[in-house]
Amino acid sequence: MGVEARDQDCVLGIRELVATAVGEIASVSHSDVVARRLGLYGEEPQAQQTIGDQRGVTSSTISQLQRKALQRLRGRARRKSDHVHDAFARLVAEAAAAGKGHAECLFTISTVVFPGAELRMVGELIAVLAGLHLQRDLGGLPSEVGGALASVREKLAVQAKEAGFVGRATERWAAVLADVEWPDVPVSPAPDRSAFAPRREVNPKRAIAWKSAKLGREVACESATEMHVVRTLSYATQVEWFCEQPLTIDYELDGVARTYYPDLLVWLGDGRCVLVEVKGLPDMASWINQAKAEAAREYCARRGWGFVGTDGTRTLRQFMQRDVPADVSALMKSALSEGALNWRQLNALRASADFDSIDVAVLALREKWRLTTDPAYRLELCVDSS
Repeated sequence: MGVEARDQDCVLGIRELVATAVGEIASVSHSDVVARRLGLYGEEPQAQQTIGDQRGVTSSTISQLQRKALQRLRGRARRKSDHVHDAFARLVAEAAAAGKGHAECLFTISTVVFPGAELRMVGELIAVLAGLHLQRDLGGLPSEVGGALASVREKLAVQAKEAGFVGRATERWAAVLADVEWPDVPVSPAPDRSAFAPRREVNPKRAIAWKSAKLGREVACESATEMHVVRTLSYATQVEWFCEQPLTIDYELDGVARTYYPDLLVWLGDGRCVLVEVKGLPDMASWINQAKAEAAREYCARRGWGFVGTDGTRTLRQFMQRDVPADVSALMKSALSEGALNWRQLNALRASADFDSIDVAVLALREKWRLTTDPAYRLELCVDSS
């Protein structure tokens, strides 16, 4: 299993390595820009213009900060004893041994591990961490990535035609279905699907189109993770029909009324209906995503629908079952009882104990801690937390 197979341990491991490297950049301003560009703090990756607007500076200034951050990381990569560099160097070497070029390797990491982030930016970052020479190895990256994208799409089309694909999709969806949260009230029959259609237009610059034979149309996905789930639904035999972002759900965040579009509504062949929230599992720990998930559960309960959070391979319930050592939980609770933690304070705690950011995300979900990233990473107890 690995990145291409979307093995979650591998994907989370790569995110953790990148988060470690970015978190050790001496300049907070530089590291924060890269973290936001990648979506490391549980939010969607942000464009340079968006970050610039938040800081009151131009996108050109953000571009300069990003470039300086990469320069700092390049200096880190020259350390022969650096474990992050060693890990990425092995990853690229294994891809080369399998007959894959640098562009295809970087494309795979970008779309699977950092869906929604700018390909060029992620490609340069991973190349720097792996010790690749940007001019020699990546001079033709834009055209090579385009070729790699066409190659990957061709492979996906061939794979979809294979008889075994339906079986794998059915098996994968069965595992997700096993963790669906069903309401205590009697399950209601699925609503008339003719009343549902996509209600939100995906940003064309970020959209990934997938032609679903089951729907007879293209589905605009916001990330590679979402496309992975859409492909599964398209071929899983338990699924009769589905629709992306078909409705709105009202929720409240810090006393402010908001609305969001859930990712997918699925009609099962047995007459039941399931609302699916698609995200990288650690991202579900953010305060806003916790609020959205709770509102979605209540929305589904009133209608007799099921609810599940998934990245297409694992579910939120499986993620919550991760074994976090009791001493780590006690350490975090003790630290938070004294006040909120920022990213650097959290890293200092991690240096004193054997745990990672995934453990933190699991604890935030279990304990309902407040994890926010705007304007900066901040983890704190809720007002009603004990």
